[in-house]
Amino acid sequence: NRDTTGDFNFDYIIKAFVTEDKKETTTSSTPLIFDIDKVNLDRIYFVYTDDMIGTAATISLKHFDTRIKTFDLEKNMSFNLPNIAIDGLTAIVKQWAPSTASQAIQQSNFGITDSTASTLLPNLATENIDLKNILVKYQETTSGIDTKFDIKNLSATVEEIDLNKEIVRLNEVKLDQSDSYVVFNKTSKIERNKEPATAVNWIVSANKIQIDKTNLLYKDNNEARMKG
Repeated sequence: NRDTTGDFNFDYIIKAFVTEDKKETTTSSTPLIFDIDKVNLDRIYFVYTDDMIGTAATISLKHFDTRIKTFDLEKNMSFNLPNIAIDGLTAIVKQWAPSTASQAIQQSNFGITDSTASTLLPNLATENIDLKNILVKYQETTSGIDTKFDIKNLSATVEEIDLNKEIVRLNEVKLDQSDSYVVFNKTSKIERNKEPATAVNWIVSANKIQIDKTNLLYKDNNEARMKG
């Protein structure tokens, strides 16, 4: 939890263990190497509130399991998780405008301090994804976004994921029992920048798609309704 002054609610613990600065010596080191096989998480609950940058999140997880084939943090990083299973995930995220522009989210908020670092996205690989009982809600008050994705069963077999080439190729996707919406609530009109839009080059394909008992609502309250 962080308030509008930038102080976390655990800062007093850190200060209690602070010692006088000592002269640092420079030593060479090799990157950390992680050797992880099975990952099994049950009954996880996480709450984060940051009034300084205007973000709050509540996440609960009933079960998650996978096996990690590759976990490489060097260069642009590589991760290979052949099978991913998640059951009972609830994530509620809210964002609002920070009180001043200087408090807006910056790269440094995520520990990124080197602006010259590689812009390549991580290499991701997986084969089977199985999601059950997923509820995700996201609200952003500045732009009026209000979304909900309530999914009972979603599974996919993956052929390729390439974030840098903007390619996602799926073999089969099954969606059973979902109730979702994407709503843009009315907001005050703000003059938008007239800079050219960035081209979207994503290619997402699937050989087979099966959808049952699914509802989806899209509504933009800033646009006039079409007659007909």
